[in-house]
Amino acid sequence: MRREVPGRSVAQLIQILEWEGRITPGQVNRSTLQERLMARGYSSRHLRMYAESGVAARRFQQRHRNQLWQSDLKYGPYLPLAKAER
Repeated sequence: MRREVPGRSVAQLIQILEWEGRITPGQVNRSTLQERLMARGYSSRHLRMYAESGVAARRFQQRHRNQLWQSDLKYGPYLPLAKAER
C-alpha cells in the first residue's frame, strides 16, 4: 500500500488495514508499523528519494549507533622538528 501511494501516513495505512479487516482495531501501534516500514526501506523518506532520483540508492548508514565512527580534523598534533643546520 505504501508503494502505491507513498504519501500515505502510517495512521492512514493502519486505518485502511482495519477497514479491510486485515487487523483488528488497536492491534498495531503506529510506532511499531513505522519502525517496521523503515527497517524494510518503505519509509516515506526512502520512497520519496527513489521517486525523485529514479535510482534505488540508499543512504549510507549503519544498523545501530556507534557501529561506525567518522571524523574530520583541521589541525594535527604538534610535531617539534629539529632546526635545520646551515
